[in-house]
Amino acid sequence: MLSGISQFLVSKSAYSLKVLKLNNNGLGAGGKIIAKCLIDCHKNASRDGYEFKLKTFVAGRNRLENPGAKALAEAFKILGSLEEVSIPQNGIQAEGICALARSFEFNPSLRVINLNDNTCTAVGATALAEVLGELTELEVLDLGDSLCRDDGVLN
Repeated sequence: MLSGISQFLVSKSAYSLKVLKLNNNGLGAGGKIIAKCLIDCHKNASRDGYEFKLKTFVAGRNRLENPGAKALAEAFKILGSLEEVSIPQNGIQAEGICALARSFEFNPSLRVINLNDNTCTAVGATALAEVLGELTELEVLDLGDSLCRDDGVLN
């Protein structure tokens, strides 16, 4: 699965891609490969005089965990075009949530953030709180079942 999607994601055909949905594919560490492909596609599109147009990234139930989340966070920083990020049920812990939170500020048009059923904890919730004020277009923040705890919510 990864070789096929990887070839597509670095091709000229992906320059105009607006929505990428990769739910329940068991990506695991392959999340790093997807992140690299997104970075490469953005770089290639810019080099060729095109705007990389990805607006929606969805990858629920993929066991991305912290390594995948951190790699995707680096890609999201570079893309800057995202309006929706939905990565529920991926076993992402506070370290990965913090990396994602930092990447969100590079995507000021974010309207939807879904981190449902990951392990945010107070540390991750605090990192998110630090960037939420900058996201003036945000309409939906889903942290259900993310163990933010009282300290995380109150910060």
